[in-house]
Amino acid sequence: MTTPEIFALGTLTTGVSALVIGLAFALMAGWKRLRAARAARG
Repeated sequence: MTTPEIFALGTLTTGVSALVIGLAFALMAGWKRLRAARAARG
C-alpha cells in the first residue's frame, strides 16, 4: 500500500521525467532545424 507522500513523490518524479524528455526532444528538433537552415543557406 502507498502512503500519500509516496504517491506525491512518484507523481512529481514522473512529471519531472516527462518534462525533461519533452525538453530534450524539443532541443533536438530545434537543433536539426537550425542545421538544415544553415545547410540550405550556404
